[in-house]
Amino acid sequence: TLSIARATGFYAPGVSSDADEGSLVTLVDDNSFEIAFRIDGVYSTVQSLVFFDNQTATISAVTTNIPRKAITAASTGKILRLTEQQFLQQIQETNNAYNVPDELRITSPMTSDDVPGLEGTFPSEDEWCGGLIDDTSCTISPYQEPEAKMKVGYIAVFVIVGLVVFGVIALWIHRKMLKRQEKRYKEHFVRGIA
Repeated sequence: TLSIARATGFYAPGVSSDADEGSLVTLVDDNSFEIAFRIDGVYSTVQSLVFFDNQTATISAVTTNIPRKAITAASTGKILRLTEQQFLQQIQETNNAYNVPDELRITSPMTSDDVPGLEGTFPSEDEWCGGLIDDTSCTISPYQEPEAKMKVGYIAVFVIVGLVVFGVIALWIHRKMLKRQEKRYKEHFVRGIA
């Protein structure tokens, strides 16, 4: 499960929204993701992505406007795998078909991390590194093993001393058993002679 920090889109030009607690991307099973994005008192959206194979998937989304107490959008779609060339061509065709103004067109392939009309809405380096998001490439991971409380040298000394003590005790027990065995053999020999 991943936490969502910010959602950006053309819901309103140039608007981005910081997510509230509970906005998550969850791996449901080997083929399905569930995405929940919410802003308390404003709206909530739930999406699911189901991958059937390496070529097709489906997406469904329901968006609820909380102040209006109504579902404002319900969408479904089928996702097909495209080659890079097909993808870039369809972006150009869509830009032309809908007469998207040049300043809002997404250049393809992208030459920048900023999308026209959405400049400044994507997380900055400071937000990635401990602000909104704890990116493990630039922050300390919470899953690191804590520093050892005892130095390696001390552990080695304890192990060596333990082995020596064990060896001495084992040798003492072995010698004691040999003496008992020697005594039994002598008694057995004496009884055999007598």
